Amino acid sequence: MNKHIVFAICGCLFFVSGFSQNRNLEELLAEIEQNNTELQGYQSYIESQQLENKSTNNLPDPQLSGYYLPFGDNTADTYTEYQISQSFEFPTVYAARGKWNDLRSEQLQTAYTKRRQLVLLNAKE
Repeated sequence: MNKHIVFAICGCLFFVSGFSQNRNLEELLAEIEQNNTELQGYQSYIESQQLENKSTNNLPDPQLSGYYLPFGDNTADTYTEYQISQSFEFPTVYAARGKWNDLRSEQLQTAYTKRRQLVLLNAKE
C-alpha cells in the first residue's frame, strides 16, 4: 500500500514539474532584449536616422516664381510670367551618397549590436 502511495506522489510531482516555469538562459536573454527600453529606443533611433539619410539623397523641391515684366510687346495689363526651376547634381553624387548611407546604416547596426551585447552581458552576470 505504501508503495502505491509513494508512486502516486512521485507521479504527481513528475507531472507538475512538466508544467513548471522551466526556462533556459537563452530564452531569458531574448525576453530581456525584447523588453529593454534602452534597446527599443535605440532601435527607433536607428530607423529614424535611416529615413533621414534616405531623404537627404533626393532631388530638392522644385521652385516656382512669378514676376511682372512691364516692358516689351505686351498688350494686356495683367501680363505675368512664371518660371519653374529644378536643380540637380551630377548623377555620381547620388550613387556616392547611397553608398555613404549604406555605410552609415551598417555603423548604426554595429553600435546597436554593441549596446545589445553590453545589456545582455549585464543581465547574464
